[in-house]
Amino acid sequence: MMHKNTTSFIFGLMLIQPCFAAPQTHLNGFLSAGAAVMDVEPVLAQTLNPALTRIRAASGLSPAYYPYESMHPEMNDFNSKPNFQEDSIVALQAAVDFTPQYGMTVQVTAAGADEWKPNVEWAFLSYRVNDHWRLRAGRLRLGQFMLSESVDVGYTYPWVRPPLEVYSVATSSNFTGADVTYRNVFWHQDFDITMNYSSADAPYVSPLGAAMTNFGQMARQRQELGWTANFGNEQFKVRGSYNENAYTLTPAGQVTQLSNLYAALYNPDAAADGDVTNVKVFFASVGANIDYKNVVVMGEWVKRGSALAAVSTQKAYYGTVGYRFGNWLPHFTYANLKTTDKSRRVYSGTYGTYMNPIAALFNQDQATYILGLRYDVMAGVDIKVQAESVRALHNTAGLFNVNPNRHATLYSAVIDLVF
Repeated sequence: MMHKNTTSFIFGLMLIQPCFAAPQTHLNGFLSAGAAVMDVEPVLAQTLNPALTRIRAASGLSPAYYPYESMHPEMNDFNSKPNFQEDSIVALQAAVDFTPQYGMTVQVTAAGADEWKPNVEWAFLSYRVNDHWRLRAGRLRLGQFMLSESVDVGYTYPWVRPPLEVYSVATSSNFTGADVTYRNVFWHQDFDITMNYSSADAPYVSPLGAAMTNFGQMARQRQELGWTANFGNEQFKVRGSYNENAYTLTPAGQVTQLSNLYAALYNPDAAADGDVTNVKVFFASVGANIDYKNVVVMGEWVKRGSALAAVSTQKAYYGTVGYRFGNWLPHFTYANLKTTDKSRRVYSGTYGTYMNPIAALFNQDQATYILGLRYDVMAGVDIKVQAESVRALHNTAGLFNVNPNRHATLYSAVIDLVF
C-alpha cells in the first residue's frame, strides 16, 4: 500500500512540471511471469511457549501460538504446489527531464509475492551539477548488491531469481533520503562512488511474524549512512558497498519491559538482548562481474553484523559461471549462507529451555547448487529455467520454515521482458 507521505511527495513532484518548458518524458517497464515447484510439502511448526504465555499473562494479554516462521519467507512460499506468484512482477517507470540538469523518476511495481499491491520503488528528483556530480533526493534504492538497481528486472541476470542466500541478508532495500554521486574515468575505466543518507520512522514488523509484532504497537526509527563504488566497463566490473543503520524501537518501554520481565523470571543477564535503542547494524559487500566474449562469471560476498542478538551476524556468497552458445546461456551457481554468532543466542537453565528454540530461528545456514539455462528469444525477451538443490545446514532451518532434513529440489521457469 502506498504511504500517505509518498503519495504527497509524488503529487508535489507533478506540480513542479509547469515550472519548466517542454519536458521530455520517457516511459518504460518490465514484466516477469514465473512458476516454481519444490519437492517438499508445506509445514508450519507451532509452539505454545510457556514462558511467552506467562509474560503475556503478566502483561494482561491472552495466550497465543507463535508460528516458527523464517526471517526471510521466500523459501517458505515454495512447496509441492506450483507457485505462480513468487517470481511474477510487473512495473512501469516514468522519467521526466525538465532540463538537461533537472529530472524526476518514478517507478511503481506490483509483485505477485505481495498480492499485487502497488509499491513505489523509486520516486526522486535529480540534479546533474556537471559531468562529474549528480544529486538525488526522494525514495531511492540502496546500492548494497551488484544487482541492487535491477534486482526486480529479471531480464538483467541469468537466473530465475538472484541467489537467496546472498539477497536475503540485507535488512532493507530502499530508503527515503538523499545521495550524491561522483563519476570520472581512471586508467581508461569508468568509476563512480555514491554516498547516501536517510532518516525515517516506520511501523515495526517483527522478523518472526505478525504474532511477535503483536507484543505492542511499536514504531521503528532508522538512520542510515553508506557508500557504493563501481569500477570497470561493460566487460569487467567490480563493486563494493558499506551501509550502517542505527535502529531504535519506540516506545522502548514495550520492548524493554517484556524483555526485563522475561529475563527477571529466568535469566537477568539476558535483559540487554531486548533493548533496541540506537542499535547499529552494518552491511558490507564486494562483487565482480565478467562478461567477455562468450564467458560469463559473477560473484558476490556479503556480511551483516550487529551488536544485538536479535539481528544475527551472517556471511554469504555465491559464484556463477556460464558460457553462451548463440542465444543460449547455460550456467552453474553455488551459493552459501552462514550465521557466525550462534553462541550468543544460547542460554542456560530454565531461560534457555524456553528461549533457545525461539533464538534458534535467527540462525540460518544454507547451501544451494543451481543449474540453469537462459534463452534470449529476441531483444528484450528471454525464457529461463533452472533446477536448484537446496540444503539447510548445521542443524538450522536455513531459509526454510522447518528444516526438511534432506536436499530439497526447486524447479523454476520464468519469462522476462523489458519494454
